[in-house]
Amino acid sequence: MLPDVEKVCANSDAPWDRRDHRGERVMIEADAGQSADRRLALLRDIADGYATSTQWSQLSERTAQAIGATPCGIAFVLIYIIDPLRTRLSLIGSAGIPLGHAAAPQTIALDRDDAWSIRATLSARRAQEAPGAALRELPLGIDGRSAGSAVTIPITPVHDEPWGVMVFGLDAVASADPGTRTFLDLLAAQVSGGLARVAMTSNRSMLATLGLTAPAAIFLKDLAGRYAFANTMTCEMLGRLDVIGRTDAELLEPKLAERLAAQDRAVVARNGSAQFEERIGDRHYLLIKFPWPNPDGGFIGVYGVAIDISARKHIEETLRNSERQYRAIGESIDYGVWVCDGRGRNVYTSDSFLKLTGMTQEECSDLGWGSVLHPDDVDATLAAWQACVESGALWDREHRIKGVDGEYHHVLARGVPVRDATGAIVSWAGINLDISNIKEAEAALREADRRKDDFLSLLAHELRNPLAPIRSSLEAMNLRGLRDDVQRHAHDVISRQVASLVRMVDDLLDVARITHGKLSLQIEVVEIGRVVEEAIETARPYIDEMGHSLDVFIPTEPVLVNVDPVRLTQVVANLLSNSAKYTPSGGHIELRASVSSDGVEIAVCDNGVGIAPDLQHSVFELFSQHHGRGGVGSASGLGIGLALVRDLMEMHGGNVRAHSAGVGRGSTFTVTLPASSIAARPKDARPLRAVQSDTARRRVLVVDDNVDAAESMAALLHLLGHDAQIANDGRAAIERAQRFEPDLILMDLGMPGMDGMQATMRIRALPLQHQPTIAAVTGWNQEASRAEARNAGIDLHVVKPIDVPGLQRILRAVRTRADVAR
Repeated sequence: MLPDVEKVCANSDAPWDRRDHRGERVMIEADAGQSADRRLALLRDIADGYATSTQWSQLSERTAQAIGATPCGIAFVLIYIIDPLRTRLSLIGSAGIPLGHAAAPQTIALDRDDAWSIRATLSARRAQEAPGAALRELPLGIDGRSAGSAVTIPITPVHDEPWGVMVFGLDAVASADPGTRTFLDLLAAQVSGGLARVAMTSNRSMLATLGLTAPAAIFLKDLAGRYAFANTMTCEMLGRLDVIGRTDAELLEPKLAERLAAQDRAVVARNGSAQFEERIGDRHYLLIKFPWPNPDGGFIGVYGVAIDISARKHIEETLRNSERQYRAIGESIDYGVWVCDGRGRNVYTSDSFLKLTGMTQEECSDLGWGSVLHPDDVDATLAAWQACVESGALWDREHRIKGVDGEYHHVLARGVPVRDATGAIVSWAGINLDISNIKEAEAALREADRRKDDFLSLLAHELRNPLAPIRSSLEAMNLRGLRDDVQRHAHDVISRQVASLVRMVDDLLDVARITHGKLSLQIEVVEIGRVVEEAIETARPYIDEMGHSLDVFIPTEPVLVNVDPVRLTQVVANLLSNSAKYTPSGGHIELRASVSSDGVEIAVCDNGVGIAPDLQHSVFELFSQHHGRGGVGSASGLGIGLALVRDLMEMHGGNVRAHSAGVGRGSTFTVTLPASSIAARPKDARPLRAVQSDTARRRVLVVDDNVDAAESMAALLHLLGHDAQIANDGRAAIERAQRFEPDLILMDLGMPGMDGMQATMRIRALPLQHQPTIAAVTGWNQEASRAEARNAGIDLHVVKPIDVPGLQRILRAVRTRADVAR
């Protein structure tokens, strides 16, 4: 550079006169050799200053100082650098113009015009003359020189991209010197080079610091695989500190070193970057390698980074293990798990379901699983699924799936929506449960339940059959008169036990019917006093047997209620019997009926064994006896009486509650009918007239294949003053009906051969002068058998065994031929 500088600096003409911008006369330097020396000295001075400059501000300051010391015709100089955002320039060095002067602003916006043509210089990327107007207000510059002209030169270290500008103010001599422009270009180039060296030094330092402190391994290797640079992380990755100059073959096990070398060769060969995952030591790394180009167009080697991904690999492995676990859990469920997208289209189904149906995942995807639904389930299931997807509700549905075995399998599908942070549904996840066994168990339970009902009905029938002649015989003995106390005592004991057996059978069947919803209430208006009286009549044998006293308190005014009188009587009788059973002999029982705005209450109190506090909540459970309600007293019976009370009261819209102060302190059971059950008494209502006993003689045909039952019933009818004949099968009944022409037929239904209903239909077809009343007398007490009996022509349905009051009610309801004639 210096020989060229010397030529430039020596290029000078003879002295000549000229005037500056103020019109003053100046003298042009005549000694060309002296001028060249000064210019050369200035350039060398600037170059020497750059050797120790580490910042642009230092470089620019030394440049301004050198020019101030050796002006070489320069009246002032301004050095501006463009900021990183390239929106403005900042003044980093100046000489000849005082700081703060308007001609030397600290910053200049690039989007505005300026006095020194800076925008034009940067745009053209070459020197521009500054307007003369900018020089008029300037003070004298370096060494009192007056600027006669000004030029702005771009600072362009590399790639023709300006980093800033230098503004030179020239005195008249320098302005007139043809070599000045070339000298200034050299001076600007000198400054550009200095700035580039400072920037490169800074960048190297920054890159070195970054390389050494980066949280990743950074390395350079030559074509022979020797490490030319390795930061701390690289040394840690390789497990050695003395890495520089060594190859992977010297540092790592052979197979790994060969893989790394093959990667390096591939990156250079393809002249492009590549990524690799490797396990080095006990860590996993992601290697990103690049070819390291040579300025002459070849390659020096490779450079790259290695990122420790051990944590990520651990998470991935954990996720894979978790996925395997959940998949195993899903597969352990008979028909596994399923996943749908946010719109309800299937995207994954467990292998167990696919094996069941013989489908592939592709076939099952979207709504393809609907193709294996039972034809009766398809439309309803798919419609329900779409509705569920739209509403975001939980999915819980049973349907039948056709398997590869051709059979339909019961499946319970359950699923939930999966939502993102905003609450939007992004997918659905669920399970398919094989409930075939459950369905089979339910069917088995239903069948067992049916068989149980059949058994209970058969049991009741078989129990009632022997009870019927026993009761009839007892009634006949009583009507004929008992000779002594022994007979009377035996009669009373047998009567009570027969009544107890009858009630247990009735209660057991009633509970079964309530459980299956087969019991219906026959609601009518009844006076509460009548219910209480009939209940006391039913429970009186138990109360008298234990020697209890009974006090009854009912409203003086009649209280009418809408209830099933038979069932409400049963409720109150059960409470009275319960108190009689759990009160020691000679106890006291009190029954109170009352009316309030809340409804009608009937309370039964006793001074019996009481109920332990921890048992009071469970006394209404089926088959609950609690060993005498607290460890004291008898626990006879089936334990269904109070459960039946609860169920019947709930059917009436009421309730029952128990209270006891504890064991040995008595109990109170209270049933409540709602206010809505109270019936208004008609204004024109009259007291009911007692029904007089009908003593008219009846002709009664007793039909029963049980000879004892038939004969004992006939004997009882004779004692009651009626004519009675017997038939022990259906055909005999038809024959006797024709000859005897009875007013009433007591027809047993369950006879071998021609049963009672077939015999009834044949009798109804006979040309009799007077069709008799036919009452079915049977041990079957089911609504289905009642309906079938009515269709066959039977008028009444009576459950065995019949007591005398029940028999008399039937007889009074029968119209004789004389009644018809009247």
